[in-house]
Amino acid sequence: MKIKRWLSTIMAMCIFMSLITCMPVSAAAQEWTYCLKVQISDAKDSKSKDGNIKGYLYFNGEEDEEVFTLQNTKTSGEMSETTHTSSRAPWTLDKVTIENVTTDAFKILYVSLGVAKKGSDSYRWIIDEIYPDGNGTKDGLWIEKNKKRSTTYSINVNTKDA
Repeated sequence: MKIKRWLSTIMAMCIFMSLITCMPVSAAAQEWTYCLKVQISDAKDSKSKDGNIKGYLYFNGEEDEEVFTLQNTKTSGEMSETTHTSSRAPWTLDKVTIENVTTDAFKILYVSLGVAKKGSDSYRWIIDEIYPDGNGTKDGLWIEKNKKRSTTYSINVNTKDA
């Protein structure tokens, strides 16, 4: 009788242990590099001065936010490519937002977002060329800080399957 009780206890412990989710220490301590690419429309005055456009990465719903400034936004028709290093894993990323913090209008043709382990140049593209408003070279979505247009453009990200 003691053997059955002992085996039952061990079996119950094994079942409960299997319900506990574990993450390898290497994944939890890993740093990630996010690469945000914004293709600036070729339309007249689509550009904005460097420092005017902010990028936001929202993790764990919208509880955790990381902010950075987009680089090379001062030439129409060019690609603005900005990297940002974070300790937050890509599977916790929920949303990307681009914000214009001035009245100097900025026109987005398309947006891409990639992620790689820090130190690697091999990006996995979570968002691959999303066009918010048309895909011709002069098309795009205007964002600016005034009453006529939105100041932000947001994209929800589904990385839970990654």
